[in-house]
Amino acid sequence: MSQIKEVLRLHHEAKLAYSQIALACGLSKGAVSKYLNLAKAQDIGWPLPQSMDEAQLESRLFADNKPPRRFVEPSVSCRQTADAPSAPHPCPPATASQYPGPSPG
Repeated sequence: MSQIKEVLRLHHEAKLAYSQIALACGLSKGAVSKYLNLAKAQDIGWPLPQSMDEAQLESRLFADNKPPRRFVEPSVSCRQTADAPSAPHPCPPATASQYPGPSPG
């Protein structure tokens, strides 16, 4: 039985607390909460319909999840690489004249 099905069964049938379900399934309480909230949002209870297999359950639960946002990588010219950590940095260093205010010292 998949972990999601087991979480649903233990919650609805055995009436266990989130912490007990987490311990029984080897999950965090956050994962248990996430699975149960996703199931509730999709009106999925227990017992599951006979026709619903694990792939269908997962596709219904995670259908609305969007892929994580992609972050823009810095340009290669201003990034030191792991293969040349001791090489001089390709971006020029900042000078004191670029910063307003009193000069140090």
